[in-house]
Amino acid sequence: MFSARAKLVADARRAGLRLAALAILLVSLGLTACSNSSLTASRAGAQDQSPNSNIQTGAQTPFDPSQYRGQSQAQTQGQVASPGLYEDEVLAAQNNRAVKVEVTCTTRVKKLLPEDTRGRRHQKFLLGLSNGTTVLVAHSIDSAPYVPISPGDVITLHGEYIWNAKGGLIHWTHHSDSPRHEGGYIDFNGQRYQ
Repeated sequence: MFSARAKLVADARRAGLRLAALAILLVSLGLTACSNSSLTASRAGAQDQSPNSNIQTGAQTPFDPSQYRGQSQAQTQGQVASPGLYEDEVLAAQNNRAVKVEVTCTTRVKKLLPEDTRGRRHQKFLLGLSNGTTVLVAHSIDSAPYVPISPGDVITLHGEYIWNAKGGLIHWTHHSDSPRHEGGYIDFNGQRYQ
């Protein structure tokens, strides 16, 4: 069964359907009731028509992160991974010491860090992974809106992973400003920040 799922995910990725691939995997695991057609329909979302807006309303992920909001760390401690969380791509990138690899994950915010205000401004926070490591997220707030998250919130993000000895970094979580680089995003509470 695993090899069939892996083939479905690989086929979907080759077709450029990263979210669809994730949905197929989760449906096959029985972790979500989301269908591929509803995911495809929701991927488009309802773009906010205000000028220069990079927040997409109605953006949906294959999960409902609000189901995890408000749970304390004590309630989730000792779990390998909560149902609906997806960290496989980041864990694989960590294990392979990957550099400049596009990843998508759905996981918890562990800690908010002070904003980086030197040069391009970045919202910084740590994601806590099921293997006990953390990953730093550097989200450009000069290129995308600030994401109103708190520790314990579950987010879905897509960006570029760079390995380091502390667990790695994910950046480029905003729309692409270059045809040479894939754009990223952060989904939180039904909004897409890109």
